[in-house]
Amino acid sequence: MNCGAQHANGEILLFLHSDTQLPPGYDGWVHTALDQPSTVAGAFSLGIDAPGALLRVIERTVAFRSRVCGFPYGDQALFLHKRMFDDLGGFPMLPIMEDFEFVRRLRRRGRLHTVPARVLTSARRWKRLGAIRTTLLNQAFIAAYLSGVSPDWIARRYYRRHPSSQMGE
Repeated sequence: MNCGAQHANGEILLFLHSDTQLPPGYDGWVHTALDQPSTVAGAFSLGIDAPGALLRVIERTVAFRSRVCGFPYGDQALFLHKRMFDDLGGFPMLPIMEDFEFVRRLRRRGRLHTVPARVLTSARRWKRLGAIRTTLLNQAFIAAYLSGVSPDWIARRYYRRHPSSQMGE
């Protein structure tokens, strides 16, 4: 992501996971959010591309975390001005949790605005391990990171459970 940002020519950066699709008119949402004086960055609401009551609960939980707590994750297509990205020094060089840590840094600078338009992300990880198990594991990895557990250790365990999530696959 840092390499892509370094080579980008625009004033706004948008980081999109490879298994996520942007909504129609996404650029208008980005500009509207970033035009607000207190907003340092933004993200889209999360949609998951499969039916199921548990996946709808996950979407609503993510919406709460993003809008009320101001803490979107990378799978929500983070966007910000390139100058803010550069001021923060880009994403930390971590094998995992880099977007989580980046959002923590952004929150110290101001508001992260979650727009109502939804990106649509693949449900493959939730389907493979089950929605509850996947969500609990992800939260356990975040708790481990916040407790000071090495990101290398977390990455080894995460990619053992989510092998198709590794870069290049």
